[in-house]
Amino acid sequence: MSWEQVPDRGRRWTPAAVVLALVLVASAVVGAQRWRDESDGLTVTSGDPDTTGSDVSGPIGDRDTIELDAAVTARDDGGAALLPDAPPMTIAIADFGGSIETVDTATGRRRDHPVFAEPQRLNPQQMHVVGDSLVLDVGNRVIRLPDVGAEPQQLATNHRSVPTSDATSVWIHDVAAPRVGGAATRVGLDDGSVLDRVSLPALAQPLGGTADRLVVSTPGTVSHIGIDGDARLVARGQGLVSDGTNLARLDCLGNMSCGVVVGTIDDPDRARVTLREGDVPVGVFGPAGGAFSPDGRWLALPLYRQLPSGGFDQPMVAVIDVALGTEVGRMGGSPLTSPRTPLGWSSDGAWLAVSTGTGLQMWSTEQRRAIDLDVRFSPTYALAVR
Repeated sequence: MSWEQVPDRGRRWTPAAVVLALVLVASAVVGAQRWRDESDGLTVTSGDPDTTGSDVSGPIGDRDTIELDAAVTARDDGGAALLPDAPPMTIAIADFGGSIETVDTATGRRRDHPVFAEPQRLNPQQMHVVGDSLVLDVGNRVIRLPDVGAEPQQLATNHRSVPTSDATSVWIHDVAAPRVGGAATRVGLDDGSVLDRVSLPALAQPLGGTADRLVVSTPGTVSHIGIDGDARLVARGQGLVSDGTNLARLDCLGNMSCGVVVGTIDDPDRARVTLREGDVPVGVFGPAGGAFSPDGRWLALPLYRQLPSGGFDQPMVAVIDVALGTEVGRMGGSPLTSPRTPLGWSSDGAWLAVSTGTGLQMWSTEQRRAIDLDVRFSPTYALAVR
């Protein structure tokens, strides 16, 4: 089914800065230790828990809360196939104004889908394919588009979404949860009902989830939280990317030489990826980007490239063969949305779409090469592929 079916590096550290850095590191360590000490005591509620005081809501019904606009504007761009030898795909682009534009690679047909009557700023890298729906973050709201052109639904306010591999539900978390702790909730897409809820310790960043678990990264560890109350350490290191089953993490040896380790939550040490000298995953300096292909075979990982001057170039996207732990190619990133390069995999994992700012590149895992699409978009904030 397609959405289109519905019409200064040398600066010296001052003593005060050193003290502040030590305090922050100590806080992170204490937070991580508290997480390990209390991991067996996570609060888990299944079924239909009491949502008193929660900002999680069902499908939007109150137009005073947020004004949505599901109008569709179709235009003819010549009707030429963009990838003649590839299965039909729909690529959705979210721009800075809160509008979504789609392009059908089989016909070249493009459509504008205003989501909001008034421009709203989209959060970077916060648009996911969940089943037949798009789930996106706009401001502090989580919005579901059952089909582009259909009536949008508001799933929650003051929350952010989490990449979720389940086709009928999505994990969301409190906006402040990664800093002070809070709750992560699994919400049904059809009616917005609360299905499961787990508590998160401070400094825990949700990476991805399935129907029965959530994977989170805390300082120095990656952990698994099950809806049945099972909470356990998965691996040491900094979590970079997870879909709830597959995992990529940063692992630094004693000499501070860092590499990327890929695997699953049950076998986290399957392969170690040796990066080129000077490459640094974007998650080292902030929120991680990247995505596993739906079949788990490939990993798209944005990387900084260190310059001779000591600074860093705009991110590039490395395509990694997870089974072998080897890089098979690179694509240009976006200088407009650094460091989180908008990207998305096709449902069969054969194609990766990457935004180059106002254009698109497609990586073929079979041909091992990148193809520039003859399309131009407004500056891209998020991207998804069906």
